[in-house]
Amino acid sequence: MHCPHCNQSVSVLSRAIRRAVRIKACPHCGGSVKVVFSWPVIAICFGPAVLLTLALRPWADSFASLPGVLAMLLLAMRLKSSE
Repeated sequence: MHCPHCNQSVSVLSRAIRRAVRIKACPHCGGSVKVVFSWPVIAICFGPAVLLTLALRPWADSFASLPGVLAMLLLAMRLKSSE
């Protein structure tokens, strides 16, 4: 993800993004941002997520959908200016 203010790369695992508040601060510039999900990316990733679920079902019965859903959400996360 990239900050809309300073265009620096921000990791999903950074402390500033993992905070449980709605408005977050960029760890580089301190600009206020919020995490949004891109619906077109979710729509594009839905088919491969279903195929991954079907492929993993024989080995991971009850948790087969978890990797596909997690990958879909991580790919769809975007930072948007909260101002």
